[in-house]
Amino acid sequence: MEKQDCFLTRNETNFIKAVAIIMMLMHHFWGFPAWRMGGAALEPAIYLPGGASLSWMAALQFKICVAMFAVITGYGWGKGQVSLRKAAQRIGKVLLAYEWCLAAEYILNELAAPGSVSLRDLPDQITLCFFHGELLIRFAWYVRFFILAAFSYLAFVRLMRACPNRLVQGLIAVAPFWAVYYCLSRWAAPWLQYGDVPDYLTYMPCIMIGTWIADSRYPVWKRRKVSAAASLFWVAVCAALLYARYYASSRAYLDVFLAPCLIYALSNLYAACGLARLQKCFDLLAARGIYMWLLHSLFFLTPGAAQFQNILYLSKSPLLVFLWGFLIVFLAACLLRFLAETVSRWVSHLNRKSLPK
Repeated sequence: MEKQDCFLTRNETNFIKAVAIIMMLMHHFWGFPAWRMGGAALEPAIYLPGGASLSWMAALQFKICVAMFAVITGYGWGKGQVSLRKAAQRIGKVLLAYEWCLAAEYILNELAAPGSVSLRDLPDQITLCFFHGELLIRFAWYVRFFILAAFSYLAFVRLMRACPNRLVQGLIAVAPFWAVYYCLSRWAAPWLQYGDVPDYLTYMPCIMIGTWIADSRYPVWKRRKVSAAASLFWVAVCAALLYARYYASSRAYLDVFLAPCLIYALSNLYAACGLARLQKCFDLLAARGIYMWLLHSLFFLTPGAAQFQNILYLSKSPLLVFLWGFLIVFLAACLLRFLAETVSRWVSHLNRKSLPK
């Protein structure tokens, strides 16, 4: 039985995952006009004094969803087993979703832009371009980070837990990565601006902080009663945290602190608003989150993006674009996950039949 005074219950975890995937879709559907063919802006738009649109600036702050996923991942890893076998199992589960999404995107891009994808590149794509080439699913960089994080986690969590002092444990969770990042920045290495190294050094501390929180022996205060006043309070806290991120110029490395605070505020909002009655919806979204994350890249930076954007941007209203895009991606994720599970069951059945009696 999971304690009710822990940082996150299982139901709250699925709620946070659902919120994070919604943030991710809004982040990309609203936040990057340069990715839209022709750079067409969405309308109607409310502009801030600096000239940027309100929807764009708000969407950019939803990038914190990446850190939220990392914190939740570390929290789950901290509650579970720490072993090479368990790490391989977790990687295998994520890779299975990636390979199915990759097959779907190969087919859809070829239909939208014949000759735009080549089977000769498939080995590189299957191996996540660890060795050569550029990802077809650009947002799959997180899968690549997940693999690196899962293996390196084994050493870092043992190092962190070897120290009995909680404060020192927190420093071990963050300081080494920040120190390496700072040193590399001082060298002005051009490859540090984008790619696996900065992503790893930015989000690995979030995973470690998630485990640091999971290791806490102290109860976490939460008022698990429905209340309108409390709901408004936690909404204000969430808005303040996103504004703090904006005020800090969206520096992603600060998300290691902002993301856990936002997760805590959202988990309290979950209780204060009585959102448990929608738990089945959150569970549905959480289970399909990785598919939705990967599949919505069809609309951006892929060979067939122009054709897919003609469907996505039928309306120029940011809200309608998001809702329409969310529906498309969710239905596609449901279909693909169903196919993956069906094939997996069929293969397992064949394996059982082939075993000697």
